[in-house]
Amino acid sequence: DDVVDRLLKRDGAGGESDAEILVIFANRSYAILQGELKGVGAQISGQKATDMLTLDRPALDWVALARGHGVDGVRVDDAAALVQALQRGFASRAPCLIEVVL
Repeated sequence: DDVVDRLLKRDGAGGESDAEILVIFANRSYAILQGELKGVGAQISGQKATDMLTLDRPALDWVALARGHGVDGVRVDDAAALVQALQRGFASRAPCLIEVVL
């Protein structure tokens, strides 16, 4: 299933939605590939090589994508804000997306 479609699905009991919370940890890079390159002693040199290992030009706006599909979304960048967003999400009993920017 598509992620947003899954968030929009309703359960069969009374038509109310479950509190489904999708958390995306957005590091805006291919960090696993960067780590692998370092592990074999390779150097990232030049703008083209750097561009191939980043996901920030442009950065995906996960919150806007969720809202465009009728799902509430919020972006957080620290642990306290994440805790608050999770608490609001569970309390709302509605689907939501939380983007954690690393």
